[in-house]
Amino acid sequence: MSEQRAGGGSGLRDRLTPAQKEKLLQDVLRKRAASTADERIPRRSPGGPPPPLSFAQQRLWLVDRMEPGSPAYNLAYALRLRGALDVDALRRSLDALVRRHETLRTTLEERGGVPVQVIHPPAPAALEVVRVSGEAEAARLAAEEAARPFDLAAGPLLRCTLLRLAA
Repeated sequence: MSEQRAGGGSGLRDRLTPAQKEKLLQDVLRKRAASTADERIPRRSPGGPPPPLSFAQQRLWLVDRMEPGSPAYNLAYALRLRGALDVDALRRSLDALVRRHETLRTTLEERGGVPVQVIHPPAPAALEVVRVSGEAEAARLAAEEAARPFDLAAGPLLRCTLLRLAA
């Protein structure tokens, strides 16, 4: 049974009665609550053992072992900003994000044959600023950056590059 997602076709959602929709929603919420209660991540104690990998980190680590240097899990995002940009404010914002989110400071190591997370103390995020001559060069550099692999053990696992087209 397939559901059309765009164009307002006759999907499953359109064929359910309001009571069926409510029952389905309650079933999903009940199952989610039951599964998340069993899958909660315990709070880490300072100086305790390194935390195990999450399911997503396990996949990432496994792909890296099977295809070293693969950019398969890279998430590249480009944003075009117009107007004056305060580069120092951008740097401070990135630093605040890295300070707040441990996942942006985490590398993956193998200890005793088991992959674990290594969470590093906050450090300034590297923001490379590159002047480019035009859109074509910017697109080329963005594509190259997206395809550049990460070293999961050495990190960092976050790279930020500002491609300046103009002052």
